[in-house]
Amino acid sequence: MQEIKNASFHPYTSTAVLLPRLLLFLLLLVVSPSKTIAAESAIALPKCPDSCGGVPIPYPFGIGPNCFRSGFEVTCNATNNGTSVPYIGETIVLNVSLSLGQTRVKMPVSNQCYNSTTKLVDYFNWSYDLTGSPYRFNPEKNKFVVIGRGALGYLNFTNNHNYNYLGGCISGCDSSEGLADGSCSGIGCCQTSIPIGTYTIEFSFDQNFSDFKVGPCNYAMLTDEDGFSFNTKYITTDMLSGQYKPAMFDWAIANTTCATAQTNSSSFACISENSVCVDSSSGLGYICNCSKGYQGNPYLRLQGGCKGFSLFLSVCHRE
Repeated sequence: MQEIKNASFHPYTSTAVLLPRLLLFLLLLVVSPSKTIAAESAIALPKCPDSCGGVPIPYPFGIGPNCFRSGFEVTCNATNNGTSVPYIGETIVLNVSLSLGQTRVKMPVSNQCYNSTTKLVDYFNWSYDLTGSPYRFNPEKNKFVVIGRGALGYLNFTNNHNYNYLGGCISGCDSSEGLADGSCSGIGCCQTSIPIGTYTIEFSFDQNFSDFKVGPCNYAMLTDEDGFSFNTKYITTDMLSGQYKPAMFDWAIANTTCATAQTNSSSFACISENSVCVDSSSGLGYICNCSKGYQGNPYLRLQGGCKGFSLFLSVCHRE
């Protein structure tokens, strides 16, 4: 954050002229886009990469040895077209938010498709297990979505209390005429929420509840509702087969509360001055934020840590 000190004005400028200019200056300072970007800027440990493929990678995440906190390793993999893509395990990373404790990722779409050659139904079901990691599935952003003319999709999941649940969603329609882009209320597309603290998910389809008269495939996915909008072509084509959709991970430091974590200074993550500890809203663990009026990376000391700015104005006018 830029520090502005001792901004002085011509001693003969009248207050009536000066104050509107001053107010405009302060307004520009507050809404300046660069100040907004600084709040989420990627600040890595010294001598560590701070981005991959244009995606900022801020500590506690990191690329390479001694560049990340335990559990937050990111790999930067080169692609055939010469670009680089960040991964957590085998999952593509789209962005990281320090202040929200969230990571947006790409996750595959499950499908059951009718094979006109073999006259059989081919299945692609997948599962995901975050147990033992600092991640869990965000219960507010993510939705379990099932798409198809006649499809019953199941979602088997486990939460942070080690309880197993089975949820389902039914999608159906008589023809493509009743479908509408952007609508996911049961006609061709249905969606439902997932519970807080979900660590594992597994998709499957009911084999006795399938209809491929309108389209060749049925689909099931966990997706970030901000990155998904139903398209009627999903019903009549196989355009979602083999595709990925954005989903949201929550993440947190350790498996404890702020009150407990702060008693152990050697492992406590909020090491920047002017930082605060915030208990995770989706299970045990905590994240660090900069105190109000400060910006930067609360997981780092000194350079890159939480910094504020001062504004000193000397205003003179002739009586």
